[in-house]
Amino acid sequence: MGPATRDSLLAYAASSHARPELLTILQTLPDRVYPSMRDLWPHLAEVPVQQ
Repeated sequence: MGPATRDSLLAYAASSHARPELLTILQTLPDRVYPSMRDLWPHLAEVPVQQ
């Protein structure tokens, strides 16, 4: 994954049928460019792990 904005991440997650919990958390991300997945991890600590 290359650089992505909050809106592009939301669009991709929605088109990939992501769980509602993930979509809700992505909506709370600061509106900026995320250069890599590593930059997202601090914001995704509350994402429940699917079992």
